[in-house]
Amino acid sequence: MDKITTLQIRGSGEDYEVYLCKDQKVAERIIREFFSEYNNENCIEIHVQQETGRKIPTLEELTDYLYCWDFGYFEITEQVVICE
Repeated sequence: MDKITTLQIRGSGEDYEVYLCKDQKVAERIIREFFSEYNNENCIEIHVQQETGRKIPTLEELTDYLYCWDFGYFEITEQVVICE
């Protein structure tokens, strides 16, 4: 059976948008584009920035930041696709 990645995403107070993606990478790209305003070094703790030199947050850091400040939410799941 084939699987497809499903992304549900919304800004705070908005309705969810649903995307069907061929894989996790596509879903992550959509998330980073959707939340491009927040996808920056503000999501990364200062000590982590200093230790790693990263300016782009990991998906986990972005998730925590969005949830903490109630900017938006998303969920990635895998669904089985049955085609006959």
